[in-house]
Amino acid sequence: MNKIIDIISIISLQGGWIFFMLLSYFGIRYEGVGESNLFIYFWGIISSFAIIMLSKKILHRRLSKAFLYAILTIFIMTFMFVISGMRSHRFFYAFIAMSAPSTIFGVYFAENRLVYKFPKYFFWLILYSLYPLAISYLSDFGDRSRFNVISGWSTLGLGYGSASLFIFLYYYFQNKAYFEHVGISPVKKGVLKIFKNNIVIVFSMLFVLFTAIAVGSRGPLVSIIGSILFIELFKDGLNIKLLRAIIATAILSIGLVYVIRNMQVDAFRGAFSRINMLIEGIIGGDVASASSGRDSLYKIAWNHFTDHPFLGLGFAGFIKKYNGYPHNIVLEFLADYGILGSSIWFSLFIYIFKPLFHNLKRNPEMLLFVAVFMIEVFGLMFSNTFLNSYILWFYFGYGLYMRFGENNKKKATGLVPHL
Repeated sequence: MNKIIDIISIISLQGGWIFFMLLSYFGIRYEGVGESNLFIYFWGIISSFAIIMLSKKILHRRLSKAFLYAILTIFIMTFMFVISGMRSHRFFYAFIAMSAPSTIFGVYFAENRLVYKFPKYFFWLILYSLYPLAISYLSDFGDRSRFNVISGWSTLGLGYGSASLFIFLYYYFQNKAYFEHVGISPVKKGVLKIFKNNIVIVFSMLFVLFTAIAVGSRGPLVSIIGSILFIELFKDGLNIKLLRAIIATAILSIGLVYVIRNMQVDAFRGAFSRINMLIEGIIGGDVASASSGRDSLYKIAWNHFTDHPFLGLGFAGFIKKYNGYPHNIVLEFLADYGILGSSIWFSLFIYIFKPLFHNLKRNPEMLLFVAVFMIEVFGLMFSNTFLNSYILWFYFGYGLYMRFGENNKKKATGLVPHL
């Protein structure tokens, strides 16, 4: 049972990607959360495992302080939804189905030191994704309305999921010698031995990078660039290597722009149209085109903040008013909670997340783990709301254990030798 819970915990970290790939295996069409409850049902299964795991810990009186704080957090957020009149709102259902169990599994992930098994799980995730992505390429990848069985909003899951896989492979490739000789090598035996081959890793990197481009979403590409810079900064610090990394990233970005603007294959041209719109908007100074109309949402959110600078609209106020979010976590906090509430939220997040960034230079597994987190952080600057960002809440749970775990906190930060 513990092995199953371990697997479910990693699924809760990359639930969107796994869900969308699963649909491809069974050929089930999905139009997004506004049209179907499939995503909620999928997360309902994950939630049931979280309840089973918590029940076992309660029965054996092994429920740590970190788990109690996670449960308290979920209770407070649920209470805020209810008193705000949103207990029948789809964002509340999404929070309960996705963010709540992810918080619990984040604590579990830290408590059981699964960060050391993290690379192995991600290699399996890559293999799991190969067939659905190959089918997507073969079935007119460029036509978003016929993107295999997935369309509309759902393609974002493919974009950010492939961005996470690319960042994982990027860092793993740089530190391949280390990972292959640690006590728990992710590619030691079995099928995963194929990733000992550099050509396989490089091909996989190109495969998932092109997927991130072809889905037509700009956020994943920006997240990839930002996460690469993050890795280089924390890996080597402020030195000449970081400068070289910035230059290399700039060259990669320019290269991607060139490929996108000059792609002549009809099957893929449609997928690049949105990214082309961004590029042309930036070059031509057309803010509306560059932001896909999000500039109007930014203005609305900013105007609400200036109208209510101290307390904002209230909990999830923007969502209640417009049935959507500003597509920027900073503006979301400012519009909903004002200066006072935003200060509290950001202080809480800094307090909880700060231990994740401790001594990353000495801990390759943890740096790899946090680099995947940065994909979500950068993504929240362009899309989604923090309320339904299950990856953010997963790391929140992880941070809770690092702050309040009853075991030696050096375990949580990974500063202990491998078993």
